Amino acid sequence: MRKIAILAIVCLATACGDVSGEVWFVPGWRTGFSSRDGCVRILKDIYPGQNIRVCSWDSLQPWQTAVRNSREFTGQLNQEIMRLDHSRRRDIILVGHSIGGEIVLEILSRLAGHKMSIHSAAILGGAVPCDDPRIVQALHAVRFHISNVYDPGDWVLKYLYPLGNSRVVPLGLAGWAGSDPRFLEISASGKKSSFYNHYAYLYLEVLAKMPDKHSELLETAYIEPFELRRPADTLFWNDLETVGSWKLQTHYDGTSRILDPYGVRRAAGTRQEMENLFTGLKAELKKAVPR
Repeated sequence: MRKIAILAIVCLATACGDVSGEVWFVPGWRTGFSSRDGCVRILKDIYPGQNIRVCSWDSLQPWQTAVRNSREFTGQLNQEIMRLDHSRRRDIILVGHSIGGEIVLEILSRLAGHKMSIHSAAILGGAVPCDDPRIVQALHAVRFHISNVYDPGDWVLKYLYPLGNSRVVPLGLAGWAGSDPRFLEISASGKKSSFYNHYAYLYLEVLAKMPDKHSELLETAYIEPFELRRPADTLFWNDLETVGSWKLQTHYDGTSRILDPYGVRRAAGTRQEMENLFTGLKAELKKAVPR
């Protein structure tokens, strides 16, 4: 298993290169500024080293007005992304919550129509139909994958969303009706069901725990998952070693991790586990370098 993990990381390393990406977060309906700040703090921990941008839109309106505003904003954000230089656009990660997930999905389907792509995307409590045909289209607009976090206990999606959508089952409630290895899913279902379960930060906390969420190529099941909540993530981590823009880092509490060239965590565990994995990674990277 360890050999497979190292080889998978190397394959990803040669594909990634030395780049720095951006995470664009699209909030949902009536997401206030204080809530957005909390989401940014979590996003900084999920995507260490990435630039986090909140794509604000006029969502603090009655539902029908907000829907119209979201459609107008979708066009504006789509045009902005399409105008970006290819080298920048390819490294963008789009994260959308609730109707923000619908905005992300629509943008991806439009990009696919123009044969453009971004790094990856995540949909949190998506307020879109679970059988939406745009999901298949959207997969052609990501270089890696789309992550979907859903919650069967989300009362907003269970009782309110269907009222204006002919009682359609939403993606954020039941997951995708289709199947594709690049569409990664995890349930946020807990012991409680509530309207409060629709909050973006709850979905983000589950996204942070999503195993191998950044690439289906990486196999690190032999390492116990370790989740650390730290708003100022970079202040608590020190570089132990760097190779080909990959970093081996250690935390003051003794935990260690490996970051890829995008600054995304690929593995975490004890220092000895990470040093062993990183040693293997270095050896395989040397083999991958053409002579």
